[in-house]
Amino acid sequence: MSRFRGDLGALRGSLAAVVTPFTAEGELDTAALTELASWQRAAGSHGISVGGSTAEPGSQTADERVAAMAAVAGVTADEVPFVPAVGSARLQ
Repeated sequence: MSRFRGDLGALRGSLAAVVTPFTAEGELDTAALTELASWQRAAGSHGISVGGSTAEPGSQTADERVAAMAAVAGVTADEVPFVPAVGSARLQ
C-alpha cells in the first residue's frame, strides 16, 4: 500500500500528467515512459499521473494500461505520489 494513500496533504505542487509513448509499430514503449517519468521527477515534479487527462486509456488495452502503471510506479518508488487513472470508456 502506498504511503500517500489517504493523505491528501501529500498532494501538493506539480503532479505531472505524462503521456503514454508508443513505438512506430504501435506497441507500448515502457522504456520511453520510464524515461519520461524519471525526467519529470528529476525536474522537480511532486508526483506523476498516467493514463488520465492525456486520454490514452480509451485506445489502450487493459494490459497496456497495467504495464504503463507498473512502469511509472517503479519510477515513483513510493517516494512521490503516483496517481494512475483506472477508468476508461473502453472495456477489454
